[in-house]
Amino acid sequence: MGSEDKKVTRNEIIRSPIYRQILGNKLKTKRLDLGYSLSDMEEMSGIPVNTCLSIEKGKTTNIDYYIEYAKTLEYELRSLFEIEIELGAKNSLSKEKQDRVFLTRKLRVLLVKEKFFIDEKGVKEVKDRLLEKGEVQDSKTLSAEISGVLLNWCKKEEGILIKRKADRKNNVYKSVTKEI
Repeated sequence: MGSEDKKVTRNEIIRSPIYRQILGNKLKTKRLDLGYSLSDMEEMSGIPVNTCLSIEKGKTTNIDYYIEYAKTLEYELRSLFEIEIELGAKNSLSKEKQDRVFLTRKLRVLLVKEKFFIDEKGVKEVKDRLLEKGEVQDSKTLSAEISGVLLNWCKKEEGILIKRKADRKNNVYKSVTKEI
């Protein structure tokens, strides 16, 4: 699996009928055990009868309906969602993206565990530290890859590092706070 994997459409993503059917069956059993009719459920929950039927058949895709239905029945959510679900992504990341994630994890160790960025560091220092630890293999693109991750960490949304121009072509990076 990799970049040649088939793209998954939204309709395919929301098609997990077996899980919804299990939830719906559990809710229907609970409703019947409590002696409620579908019209009772409509009156108590505000969920229309047709939608109640869809929930019980596992056809409703909006999880909020299942939760509201369960709340009405005072069905413990932890118990309701006790379902064996096969975990894992439908597709694997491409080799390039796997390598980026691997590098990001290694840099995160430098950032969090070693507090490496408390003082300003350039990409060369970061690269040398990773090579010294045997965490990465040197390549023509390693400096650029490190720089890419560090620049992402400087973006407003991330706010992990701040960068400063050290000279005409080199940046240095430093932790935003001393405590991470």
